[in-house]
Amino acid sequence: MLWYELCDDIAVSLIPKNGTHTLSQVTKPLSKDIVLYPQRVAFFREPIERLQSAFFFFRWLQYQKVHYENDAVFENLASYEDFVDYALEFEDDHWKPQVELIGDWTEILSVKQISQFIYDKIGLVPPSDNSVLKFDINSDYRKTELMRYYAGDYKWL
Repeated sequence: MLWYELCDDIAVSLIPKNGTHTLSQVTKPLSKDIVLYPQRVAFFREPIERLQSAFFFFRWLQYQKVHYENDAVFENLASYEDFVDYALEFEDDHWKPQVELIGDWTEILSVKQISQFIYDKIGLVPPSDNSVLKFDINSDYRKTELMRYYAGDYKWL
């Protein structure tokens, strides 16, 4: 997982689809070993909401004709259902359980707390507009399986 420095004593993890755009605006590469930061924060997002965000993001990339390292994902975007089927079979950091993406953390906060956390720690209000076009999907599709897949994430929310 990518860790970045917010200030001298705080490192934050950049988990795909969890405020990475916002965090990248106010952080810099680590200046020391990760374990030397007394506060290491990971921001978690509701897992199924994060998966849906990944679907819309990849649809946007496909529309923009942007290359992605795993082009197979583009073959599974005809519908949200196709994407969920693919996501449950193949791993990618954009939908992999968040607990599998963090290592030496000391604190987990909700992704909804990013702006306030940054403001409280360094006095900046970061930009947060990074949304793509969304449309209605069948959000209940394979929900029970998704809840099981993301069980580790739900323990932290």
